[in-house]
Amino acid sequence: MNFSSIKVKIILTILVCLTLGAIGILYLIDASYQNNINLIAKESVKTSEEAFKNLEANDTNMLAATLEALIRDDRYRNLFMAKDRDGLYKAAAPLFEELKTKHRITHWYFHNPEPESTAFLRVHKKEQFGDVIKRYTYQQAVKTKELAAGKELGKTAFALRVVHPYYANGKLIGYMELGEEIDHFLGIMRQQTGNEYGLLIKKDYLDAKEWASVRQSHGLRNNWNDFADVVLVNSTVKDNSIIRFDGDIESIPNNGLVLGEVKNGNSVFVRGVFPVRDASGKKVGGVFFLQDITAIYNDMKSMQTKVTIVIAGLMLAIIAILTYIMNKLVIRRLSKLVDVATVVVGGDYNTQIAPSAKDEIGQFESLFEQFRQVFVSLMKELEEKMDRKSA
Repeated sequence: MNFSSIKVKIILTILVCLTLGAIGILYLIDASYQNNINLIAKESVKTSEEAFKNLEANDTNMLAATLEALIRDDRYRNLFMAKDRDGLYKAAAPLFEELKTKHRITHWYFHNPEPESTAFLRVHKKEQFGDVIKRYTYQQAVKTKELAAGKELGKTAFALRVVHPYYANGKLIGYMELGEEIDHFLGIMRQQTGNEYGLLIKKDYLDAKEWASVRQSHGLRNNWNDFADVVLVNSTVKDNSIIRFDGDIESIPNNGLVLGEVKNGNSVFVRGVFPVRDASGKKVGGVFFLQDITAIYNDMKSMQTKVTIVIAGLMLAIIAILTYIMNKLVIRRLSKLVDVATVVVGGDYNTQIAPSAKDEIGQFESLFEQFRQVFVSLMKELEEKMDRKSA
């Protein structure tokens, strides 16, 4: 290829321009895709967080209503006032099993009033009692003498708790508390939104030994060291390796954070996380979500492929058309001028140039013909002078 040729230079220039245009179009397609995915992810963060808050509000109301009914039951009140722990447990245990089965209530406490503030009976764990209760919800109920509710972390799990002052004849006799672990929230959210979820908790609020023990008792791998600062408490996915978060829980914005895409086999997901606060308002964890965007991703890749093929075809067609036009309108006519000039310089003064069109090249052909005629005249005069001298 002769790179000094104007024809080659023009074709290469056109090729470069078309290539840059194709790259620009593909970039715009990818940018549009990324923008759409970002919007989808932000909407999923919002939808998922709303679903989580709605579940929390509904279950808080359920726990509060159940607690109100239990507080009015004289059987439990009388046994509690009599400090009959065994009798209270026997009376409450059957109902607790029913509450656990029907409403997922996993905790039921009877607490002694301040200043003792100790657990008198755990219906869900009879053998453990007498410890001082320092949880935030309990302290709020003590402080306000009203119902207090919120999420709190135990040694291995997140629980939604509701605490209510316990009265007899207008006198405070203690506090009653109900609670439920919130692991089931993720499954319900999955059904509502179609997304996959994982609950992450900061290790600072959990006990590593207790966590290892609980995981072992359930026949699960101890995943405490999977992340630097958080641990995956629960998830709806089979392959937990797809859930990755190495950020700081406390730095997650209140409206959540989009974490970009991740591939798992033939599937593509967009990821995000929103913060989970405990009853005191501290960010202690986050709900990680995965939304399957495989169909959208495949459509984007298919479009990019089609556009690439179309652009490549257009490039070839445009180059072919421009090459043909350039050959016909410029290159061939210039080549003819070169040929004429060559034979004129070689002594053939009879070859003439007729303008082939009324365009710029045609004007140049006319001017070149005038120049040829002047050149021929000068050459003839010069030859005549030479002949006269030689005579």
